[in-house]
Amino acid sequence: MRPSEILGLRWLDVDLTQNVAMLPQTKNGEGRIVPLNQLAHAALRSVSRPAEGKSTNLIFQGVKPAQLSVAFARVCRKQQVHDFRFHDLRHTTASHLRMEGEDIHTVVQVLGHKDM
Repeated sequence: MRPSEILGLRWLDVDLTQNVAMLPQTKNGEGRIVPLNQLAHAALRSVSRPAEGKSTNLIFQGVKPAQLSVAFARVCRKQQVHDFRFHDLRHTTASHLRMEGEDIHTVVQVLGHKDM
């Protein structure tokens, strides 16, 4: 997911029983459903859920894009990963999906591209 999609995610948009996040509107103007892997599922489970009736609250309330970038850069430095940006994760995802045999149409759909 794009950083803006992650930071805009609401509890209402996540179904942990189906392991998906539903994005009502993305950068390209359309909604999409994003499958959640085990790590994403575990990360979401670790975040405190709001009180009943507050499902419209943002999951990562108060986190700004710049904070996400700084935190990601810190993790990369700590792991000695150089010349890597948050956006590169999308390319890595596409590469891994293709290497695992996913067809190109599925990759395009998962990444949220409007066309090839």
